[in-house]
Amino acid sequence: MSDPLSIAGSVAGLVSLSASVFKHVSKFAREAKGAQKQVTELANQARNLSGDLQNLSLLASSLESEGAPSTFKAHHLNDCRQTLNKIDKALKKAQDDFSHVSKVKTVLRSLKWPFSVDETKSLIADMAGHQTALQLALSADTLRKLMASLTTQQEITSDLKGVASKVERIFDIQTRIELTSQRRKIVKYFLKDNPQPNFQTSLNLRQPMTGLWLTRSHSTFFKWRDLPHSALWLSGIPGSGKTVLSGSVIEEILQLQTDSTAAAFFYCDYKKKESQDLVNILCCLAVQLAQQNSSAFDLLEAYYASLNPAAGLAKKPEVAALEQIIEQFTSLYQTVYLVVDGVDECGDNSGQVAKSLRRLFESCHTVSLAIFSRNEQDIFDELEEMSAHIEIAAQKEDIDLYVRAEMQTRKQLRKIGYQNPALAEEIRLKLTDGAQGM
Repeated sequence: MSDPLSIAGSVAGLVSLSASVFKHVSKFAREAKGAQKQVTELANQARNLSGDLQNLSLLASSLESEGAPSTFKAHHLNDCRQTLNKIDKALKKAQDDFSHVSKVKTVLRSLKWPFSVDETKSLIADMAGHQTALQLALSADTLRKLMASLTTQQEITSDLKGVASKVERIFDIQTRIELTSQRRKIVKYFLKDNPQPNFQTSLNLRQPMTGLWLTRSHSTFFKWRDLPHSALWLSGIPGSGKTVLSGSVIEEILQLQTDSTAAAFFYCDYKKKESQDLVNILCCLAVQLAQQNSSAFDLLEAYYASLNPAAGLAKKPEVAALEQIIEQFTSLYQTVYLVVDGVDECGDNSGQVAKSLRRLFESCHTVSLAIFSRNEQDIFDELEEMSAHIEIAAQKEDIDLYVRAEMQTRKQLRKIGYQNPALAEEIRLKLTDGAQGM
């Protein structure tokens, strides 16, 4: 059985969706009023696309057995999903509208195709483009090449070796200094809680198309990413996917690292007490920024020396001093991205953490700050006025794709789909509509 968080699992969900689209388009081609010849052409495109998706699912299952990493964003699959969802929703609405009129009106009225001629032609062109992308992916002979062909948004070429290089993404802070034994000692001293394992977990939990609604489609996110000194607060209930989304945002900012652009992140975790301490949070952000600039690390080293004098008692880092040194660090860059996830998981410290992050943002004019948390009053009080706000809800399309993938890959559910399609559809709708989160 394929993992629904894998490429094969994602494609399995699209196989189900494309089959549904083909079924509905074919029905309209036969019965709809004003169904032009383009509708039949669209039905043929949907059938061909579904076949390519089925083949891609088989290929992905085979290649993923190699055990290569599959943390990536399936841009082409996401674009394909958006087109299929657009068609599926419009046809279902047209079918529902037709079904709910009275019997007398039904006799006098025919099922109506919901797209104009130009819109239908555009959908055919989109489907053809998706099919071209899938056929390129089907020529891959390694998982890495498959990932590359599904990720790239550049012009499709037949040179998979060239495309493969584009999949190499950055998944950690780029250290731009030489780490001597003394510097490693300093890093270890300040890095009380390493956020890298949490980040990797969030990536591993991400279904390849999950989160693209934010990082590829949301204007508020684009403004935060592109406008200097912007603050963004992303809140949601438990299970809405905040931590998985934070991984997507962190991955985005890691790709932006240069000599003049720095990135740092942290995960507050209710299961780890050390991650809920404000000093530890600031220490972690500080050491990440210091590793990306030699002058910043010199400042950190001087602070370390002041805390650990050769003659005298050692002192602990303090919030005020850490905020001040982070402000000094950020002045060495043109842009600094800070992302902190799970502020609400700091318990009684949540308000204090939110207040400190607000102070940092207000005093550091090169900082763009993103915070993920529940919408709790003490956090709201600190962030509401200074931040653009995105309320996160588990995206219904993400849930639907996951449910479809499960129903395609689980033997018992797949059997129901063959024996009783109507029951399988009812199960899918109940699971999708009833889910409160991923």
